[in-house]
Amino acid sequence: MVDCFEERQHEKFFFRWKEGFTNRSLFSDRNGHRLSKEDYFNEPIPHEPPAVFPVYHTTIDPLKIKTDLLTEVLDISFECPHILVNEDTLYILDISEQDATSYNTLVFQLKDAPLKTKETSKQLMDRYFEHKRFPYTVNKKIHKYFGFTQRCPYISGETVFVPDRGTSKQPASWYAMHHVLHATFESTLKQTVLNCRMHRQLVLPLEKAVFKQQLVRVATVYLAQRKMRDEMMAHGNYVRVPESYGSENIIHKQLKEQAYPFFEYSFYDFLDYIIHRATSNELVRILEAENPYLDDLSEEYKFPTLG
Repeated sequence: MVDCFEERQHEKFFFRWKEGFTNRSLFSDRNGHRLSKEDYFNEPIPHEPPAVFPVYHTTIDPLKIKTDLLTEVLDISFECPHILVNEDTLYILDISEQDATSYNTLVFQLKDAPLKTKETSKQLMDRYFEHKRFPYTVNKKIHKYFGFTQRCPYISGETVFVPDRGTSKQPASWYAMHHVLHATFESTLKQTVLNCRMHRQLVLPLEKAVFKQQLVRVATVYLAQRKMRDEMMAHGNYVRVPESYGSENIIHKQLKEQAYPFFEYSFYDFLDYIIHRATSNELVRILEAENPYLDDLSEEYKFPTLG
């Protein structure tokens, strides 16, 4: 009975409001004189439009990630004290140098809302490396065999995270190159616009030469890791389940479209190469760089090359 009474009261209130809205003079001209609804729309004199509440916040493009809208992004981000980066992570933005906030890192996901945390990007990435069980130190050693010693990407299978600067002394920002499909360069602004999966755009303060250099490095080490993985699994008669995030990313396109082909080498060629490289580095450390015996050793033992 109570529910029925309240329902009748709501209906009575609604119809009373509807009748008043239809019959009352709710419209006025620019001088404040009230007009009926019919006169308002038939009057040839232009009237002021109905009031619109102003919007005081900056509009954020939900598909574009830019680093110059920090306050707005922080407002819409969800706080998470301990974030575990995963393969759907698109961008890990270090904001530890920003005095305006107590948060240190913003994490942008490919399909979810952004996250904010007081942990540093180094803490987040160290947790991710431990979760993957493939240390970043091993990754950097593989890069070193190819002569890459700065801003080493983290490559594990089809997953590639690239830092924007060296990570040994301070936290860095990381972007997921495995989600990047195409790159456009704005030379005047010294920016690189990365078109990613799910129609997302990532705008980074990177010049074209820096991004191209990083892409070649990633493609080189990615190919070496893939060769090692495939040949080791084939040697043990294992069948690998291919990883895939959908369409080919910019790394795959680089391997196909590069002006000069990458060298063809086997897993054993690569093992021979890294053994000699490690031995050479150790001899330089022991005998020191200016030791004349190093020249004799290099003449006696030819350093293998890949290709």
